[in-house]
Amino acid sequence: MIAANIVLADKYAYLNPVFTRCYQWLASHDIVAMADGTYEICEQAHAIVQRYQTLPESACRFEAHFENIDIQYVAAGVESFGVCAVQGLRVSEERRDEDVVFFDKPEHWDQVVLSAGKFCLLTPEEAHQPRVCYQDQLSDVTKVVIKIKI
Repeated sequence: MIAANIVLADKYAYLNPVFTRCYQWLASHDIVAMADGTYEICEQAHAIVQRYQTLPESACRFEAHFENIDIQYVAAGVESFGVCAVQGLRVSEERRDEDVVFFDKPEHWDQVVLSAGKFCLLTPEEAHQPRVCYQDQLSDVTKVVIKIKI
């Protein structure tokens, strides 16, 4: 997992040229002004702009993906974000056609706070629990989830 402010994204461009294109796409768009929906970035990546209100931790599930790396970028609002390794987790639901697997709540996990301008990069080996209220405070969030096909 990589979690950082978007102004540091160029630092991680060594991963693959597709990542550079994704970071450039984020930097060149006013996400808050964009309509919710899916936007193509390149052949290997697309962005999903979404708006929602955060939820109590008990209402959010841990998930991972089989075929995509996620870059989750918060453009407005704040959310808490659980992260842990997939290894050893118990699967509660699997939707291969939607590229998502859900897990029972793990015993241990790390917490990342994503506020406006921050992103988190997650591989298929990392489960994540998005949309959680930070310090039990509801927040209206505008977020982009970039899916990079692996």
